[in-house]
Amino acid sequence: MGEWIGKNSELIRYIYTGLRDAFEYMKAYQRPETRKNFFEQSYVFFHSQEVDRVKDLSNANYTNEELYIPIILKSSSSRLIVRSVISASLDEGFDNRTFFYGIYNQLADDFADMFDDMKDSVVTPYTY
Repeated sequence: MGEWIGKNSELIRYIYTGLRDAFEYMKAYQRPETRKNFFEQSYVFFHSQEVDRVKDLSNANYTNEELYIPIILKSSSSRLIVRSVISASLDEGFDNRTFFYGIYNQLADDFADMFDDMKDSVVTPYTY
């Protein structure tokens, strides 16, 4: 994890350890044919999460692409990760449907958290 300089270091270490252990568990049980997809989708998820997290509500120049693409990728890749973990059978077109449906899932979450996000100055299409 490295050096944590923020607040709640014990809580952060506990959360980090739980997430690390869960990731290692999922990685260990991947079938060889789904392992590459698992890592690719995990990367897409965490990268889009990071891109989305660093936005600043005071920036008045975000494009629609900057607002929507990370949340669509985050939502759809989280579902695709699950499919690789549970060894779901091949479903032609599932990846595309999941990608397109990602916007609805994320926006439903944004609605639910909108007032907390506004209070915390979190950038979502609704708070922005």
